[in-house]
Amino acid sequence: MQNEHHEAAGARALIEALGHAMGTTQITVSAQSLRAVLIIAQEAGLTMTEIASKLGGKQSTVSRTLLDLGNTKRNGDSGHRLVYAVPHPSGNHAKSYFLTSRGHKLVDEMAMLLETGRSKAQKAFGSLKPSIRPTSDRLDVPLSPT
Repeated sequence: MQNEHHEAAGARALIEALGHAMGTTQITVSAQSLRAVLIIAQEAGLTMTEIASKLGGKQSTVSRTLLDLGNTKRNGDSGHRLVYAVPHPSGNHAKSYFLTSRGHKLVDEMAMLLETGRSKAQKAFGSLKPSIRPTSDRLDVPLSPT
């Protein structure tokens, strides 16, 4: 029980640090959305089907996730503007997904914060075995509009 409390506190601290790094506007992003951003960061140009396969999710769910990460959410509200899509070279109505500059900034900030945290922990404790698992699929991640 105490370990779960520390893990949740660690996840909240990372999200809070991201908020300070990215700005003050609060948005809600799912853990799956953050994973999708990281997958696209690792391999730009993937199709929605390829992203769904890497996430281990249904294509319909991943399609909605990618819409929310784009310019306009599926409900018409402003999206997170972290990814954009272009027609896939195959020409079969598929789209290839890439990070926007805002998406690259988020990934860079996450990497920096994780490395900073790892470095501090290694200095304090010798070695770190990260085990941060959010207790919910919803994470409040503050991002500023760019």
